[in-house]
Amino acid sequence: MEDNSAKDLALEDIAARWLHRTRIRQAQYLLEATGHPVDRIATQVGFGSPTAFRDRFKRIVGTSPNAYRAAFHGLEAEPAPSP
Repeated sequence: MEDNSAKDLALEDIAARWLHRTRIRQAQYLLEATGHPVDRIATQVGFGSPTAFRDRFKRIVGTSPNAYRAAFHGLEAEPAPSP
């Protein structure tokens, strides 16, 4: 009998990456279309904490949520709040 644990882990990793990217795309839309605070958007798209959201957003998009919103609207980014 073949051990499928490596395949299962690979599928879980693919599913997790898909979910994170889907959530980030939804967050990008909300950052573009609403004035909701970043913390509220983090919750709306399903992240457990604003910090996790900001870290994942920056890793995927390459910039912070605040900087993304500012660039989209042609504004100067506000500094992120201190934890």
